[in-house]
Amino acid sequence: MDKLAVSLSGQIRYKFYGLFEAPSSEWMHMSRTLEEYQLILMVEGTLYIADQREKYVLSKGEYLIMRPGLQYGYEPSQCSFYWVHFDCHI
Repeated sequence: MDKLAVSLSGQIRYKFYGLFEAPSSEWMHMSRTLEEYQLILMVEGTLYIADQREKYVLSKGEYLIMRPGLQYGYEPSQCSFYWVHFDCHI
């Protein structure tokens, strides 16, 4: 897993956020290209999500910051999580 360092003298620009709750146990995260960073904060269940570098398994209380680029689900995920999209200069 890569390290992400953000300078406190830089600017972090919030874009949008929300709370997601999977509609069923068959739900799987969509495939897409992120244009900005995304912070995922797990509330319940397990999320199976990946990027071009690695596959991740996130559970309640865990978090992940994903870099811009490809993002996709690789297994069905019964879960809920907060998500925040933001730009930053590192």
